[in-house]
Amino acid sequence: MKKFFISLVALSTLSLLSSCVSTPKRTITFDTKGGTEVDSISGVSGSKITQNISTTKEGYVFKGWYTKEDYTSTKVELSTYPYANVTLYAKWAKEITVNFVTNFTDVTKESLTEVEGNIVNLGENPTQTNYYFDGWYLDSDFSTPFNLVEYGVDDLTLYAKWSKYPTLYFETGIEGVIIPEITKAKGDTLDPIDSNWIPEDQTRKFVGWFIKDTNTQFYFTKMPDENTTIVAKWSYLRTITFNSEGGSNVVDIVAFSGESISAPIAPTKANYYLGGWYTDLSDDSTKFSFDVMPDSDITLYAKWIDNPVVSYYDAYDKNNPILLSSDSKMPGTKITTDGINHGNHSSDNALFLGWYTKETDSSGNDIYVKFVENTLISKENLNLYALWQEQIVVNFEGAKTNQQSYDLTDGSTILTSPELADDSKWLVGWYEQIDSTTNKPVGNPISFPFTSDKSLTLYPYVVNKVTISFVIGDSTYDLIGGESLKINLTDDIQNAIETYKTANSIKNYEWKIVENNIETSTVFDPKVFPDSNLVVKLVNKDTGFNPDIEL
Repeated sequence: MKKFFISLVALSTLSLLSSCVSTPKRTITFDTKGGTEVDSISGVSGSKITQNISTTKEGYVFKGWYTKEDYTSTKVELSTYPYANVTLYAKWAKEITVNFVTNFTDVTKESLTEVEGNIVNLGENPTQTNYYFDGWYLDSDFSTPFNLVEYGVDDLTLYAKWSKYPTLYFETGIEGVIIPEITKAKGDTLDPIDSNWIPEDQTRKFVGWFIKDTNTQFYFTKMPDENTTIVAKWSYLRTITFNSEGGSNVVDIVAFSGESISAPIAPTKANYYLGGWYTDLSDDSTKFSFDVMPDSDITLYAKWIDNPVVSYYDAYDKNNPILLSSDSKMPGTKITTDGINHGNHSSDNALFLGWYTKETDSSGNDIYVKFVENTLISKENLNLYALWQEQIVVNFEGAKTNQQSYDLTDGSTILTSPELADDSKWLVGWYEQIDSTTNKPVGNPISFPFTSDKSLTLYPYVVNKVTISFVIGDSTYDLIGGESLKINLTDDIQNAIETYKTANSIKNYEWKIVENNIETSTVFDPKVFPDSNLVVKLVNKDTGFNPDIEL
């Protein structure tokens, strides 16, 4: 144990004031508190202290003199005598030893001698290859970490705790091929291992390293945080053999397990299509998906399904369609109805509308949808129905040849009335019926534009065609109509009359019948057409003068 000495020569002056005018001697008494004894000293107040005063105490370090025994006063530094007698008390700090247990024979750390109350400073931490230093502990079980800020009064023994660097272990899966483990600090750069350890083998291919018991691939970038075992994953050459079950031959697929593969060209079999490849035809869950090569050799069996059938029906009677023909088709085949027999209903005056499929609406009623040519048939049977519509023909009896018959099956419309074949007759209108006894029409005439939802024949109601020649001055205007029909004077005749009245301030005029170019006294009232052609002349009712009106 070291001993410490203190000299009072270098202490600074203790200023103790005194009210005495004289400067008598004053005495300083020392209480060493267990240290070696120090004799009292005396001297004139304010004079310099020249004695070399020191004290020691086994196992302690001297911390100074204090005027109060509980050390609550300011530390005293003596250089001159005080102005009053005083007793000074020695303060001591215990000297302690810090011992270190590193837990490795090749790692040492020197013990420290420290003093009670000093700030803890243990110096540099020890190091050991492939280990992390995790700190100092107060016990060998590492249950209590050392975390004091200041030293206490007891000696210490501290125990070093270590954590081993993580280790990377390798499992190659090949007998006799061993790769040494790697131990490094976590997060350190990790270089990939050389591939020259992989033996040559045409039936095996190295895929990569995977963390043991997982599907997680391991990449050599940095050291993991904990011990890790990685396993070499291998791809082996495998074979898929095909049993086409009576279909055309399919070539085996040979590839490494895990490699991407695609389905072979589908085999063919008359009247069947391929429903898939299965490892067990009795179990639908064993359908094979051609994505990656399996880990073992397998045999796949073709599952065949009957081709869909296209059936053609004559649906003239929708409630009792008649099967005309049927044909087996490979799924994906374009379906065209060109040349397909659809039946014949010309005797029923029916028009073929085309081929339709039959569906059911939300109310359970059948609806027919026009079939689109060249539609690709699915894997389901297809029924096509030939639909018919009664032909709608409207005949006009007595019309000109090219206007006698109109086909309105498609819903078209007859815009204007057909013309009569007999130009000598005046058409009053077309009727569905003419009374054979009275030769008069029954019902109302049809109006144009005209359409019909049924076939029918229309008959003309005619009267004799009559021409009335209206003579106004040097001009003659012919008005053609039918016997006994109402006369409607044309605009040009009306204009001529109004011009005449205005020009001549005439209020009264009338029409006189002309026979053999001679004006008669017979007055014609232009309300209805007469039963024969007639010439009438406009005359002044008051003077009998026929004005010359230019139109």
